Amino acid sequence: MIWTDRAVAEAMKKAGMTEIRYADLQTFSLFNSVYERRRLIFYGE
Repeated sequence: MIWTDRAVAEAMKKAGMTEIRYADLQTFSLFNSVYERRRLIFYGE
């Protein structure tokens, strides 16, 4: 998934958020990136 402005706005709307204070990117990797999962977490109101 690519995180575009539109995807961020849709995620905010779905979560009922009106403002983003900051965001964290979490990466989980196994076997030298054979399997990788990325999660973008937003914090705000």
